Order: sequence, then structure tokens, then C-alpha cells
Amino acid sequence: MKFIELFKVFFCSNTKLKNFKEFFVPISYLKNWWLFYLDCFDLLGEGNKIYKLRNGINLNSDIKQKDGFIINEIWGANDYTPIDFEIAENDTVVEIGGYKGYFTVFASKKAKKGKIYTFEPTKYNFNFLRKNLLVNKCNNVKSFQLGLAGKKTIKKFFVGLDGQSGNSIISDWFDEKRKPTTFTVSCISINNIFSLCKIKDIDFLKVDCEGAEYEIFFNTSGKDLQRIKKISMEFHQIGELKIKDLKKFLEKNNFSVKLIDSDKPIGMLYAKRKEKV
Repeated sequence: MKFIELFKVFFCSNTKLKNFKEFFVPISYLKNWWLFYLDCFDLLGEGNKIYKLRNGINLNSDIKQKDGFIINEIWGANDYTPIDFEIAENDTVVEIGGYKGYFTVFASKKAKKGKIYTFEPTKYNFNFLRKNLLVNKCNNVKSFQLGLAGKKTIKKFFVGLDGQSGNSIISDWFDEKRKPTTFTVSCISINNIFSLCKIKDIDFLKVDCEGAEYEIFFNTSGKDLQRIKKISMEFHQIGELKIKDLKKFLEKNNFSVKLIDSDKPIGMLYAKRKEKV
């Protein structure tokens, strides 16, 4: 969200108290909270900065990518872990789209007695991710520089010229202004994750893969879907790729599904596997 949007939320005459409070959320969990607001004004320039959390976590970030907003989604707004969708202490967590490790570190500290498996295909982001795991002593995490797709394959990966965020195997994700460059990346499927990580079930699956979610899930077997307990996903509606179709697919595979902002290009999906009676 750009600062002008935050500004409108703050001053709009019909603003709900919830939004008013959310404007100040970074102050509650960040020691150097002013970084977030300076970033809103584009006053930080480029380069790497460290967001220092009040709980002792330090997150290395890339200012030009406005990573403060992503950090706030995870650590402040709890977009991936709302009430009744938290990560438990013993959970096995899989993350598709590890980016720079902001959620990875979050999951590591929540599932202290569990295990985290994260997948991030781009080298630039993966190096940040590894650094954040090391700095924060996330010893229960295994990271893989791999992408996710419908099957094990080599894919063309699109990277926007504006940086390393919002990258995708879906070319339509980029408009004319972003003009992506490409490189090839090794990809696996959800089906492959179970054997690669040697896990029986996934308690919490976090997904943010810029439109690849449709190919990934539509090519996952029903048997393997039943090995996933919860899915927390940022969805992307691109062209003919619509979240209502993925919602129906998951419901047919025994999940209860809740959507947030289903009428917008980007929103959230929360799915829970129904227990067999």
C-alpha cells in the first residue's frame, strides 16, 4: 500500500476505528518504527536496512522494495495468521514463496518445536532469506532455492525490472511498464515436497507465488491435498485465472474456504481441511 493510500485511510471522514489503529500498528512491534513511515514517504532512498523488532528479531530488508509493508503484513497485521488460523508450537510449516524470509522467521518462532520448509527461486531473495535465518538463529528451518509449479520441471521465471519482488512464472502478471527479464528455475510440485522434505503431513501451508497458485494446486492430487491441514494464501487474479475457480476446487477436495477481497486483483484465501466424520 502506497503512503497516499495510507493517508486516505487515516484522514477519510468515514474511516473505521480499526483502520485508524492499523496506521499505528508498526509502533507496537518495531523498535525503529520510524523506518516504516519514512519508507511511506519514499525518504529512505535505496540500500539495505534492518528492521529491529521489540521481541529481539532483526530483519534485513531492501528499502527500494518497500519491504516494510511486507513485514507489517506478517508481523503487524497478521494477514497470514488471523484469529483461528495461528501456527501451533509443533506444526510442520511449508512456505511457497519465501521471499526474503520475513514469514519464514515468523513461522520459525511460532513453531518452536516444529519444522519449517521454505522455497524461494530467486538467488537475490534467497540470499536475504538465508541471512535472516542465520541472524535470528532459526535452526528449525530448511530452505530450498526452488520454484513451485504443477510438476517437476524447468520453468522460465519472470523478474520485473523494478526489482526482486512480485516475480512469477506467469508472464501475464507483468504489465507493459514493468517489462520483465527472464531466467530459468528448477521447479517441483506440492506432490514432490512430501518426499523431498520427508514429511507425512503439512499443518500450515503459506503461499504467495504471484499467480502460480492455480497451476500448483490444480495439478496436486486429491490424496496429497488431504495431507494439508491449513492453507493461508495471498491470491492473484490474472486474466482467466480467477480465485472462485480455485475456491471451488479446494471445496471439492474437502476444504472449507474463506476469501478476503475476492472482487479485487489481490486478496487472501484461508482454507481448512474438514475432519472426516
